[in-house]
Amino acid sequence: MAVEARWVDLEAMPVVFVNQAVGQVTQGEIVVTFGRVVPPPLPGTSEEQRRQMASVPFLPIVPVVRLTTTIGRLRAFRDTLDDTIGIYGRSAKSRRCKRQRTRLPLQGRIRRRDAYRR
Repeated sequence: MAVEARWVDLEAMPVVFVNQAVGQVTQGEIVVTFGRVVPPPLPGTSEEQRRQMASVPFLPIVPVVRLTTTIGRLRAFRDTLDDTIGIYGRSAKSRRCKRQRTRLPLQGRIRRRDAYRR
């Protein structure tokens, strides 16, 4: 006997900003952690900002949510994200909006180009 599943109370969930992701493989499961990195406020001229940034040892990535799932479910999530990206692309195209599209770095490390540059 099949029972339908429905999303409920979505509007009660907080919407949070993330711009970083890291994936890990454990025994039979996948762990995906989403977080955010925000550059520090750097007042002054461009040169002063470069000097200040040179003294920053690292930019902290604040974890927002850590999820664990199976590879099958992760593939289903990927399909959902791909569909959403397609809808976004068609919507942006219809508005003649030329926004840059980016990919989440889910391969377990954060690439230099994905982090804020010094």
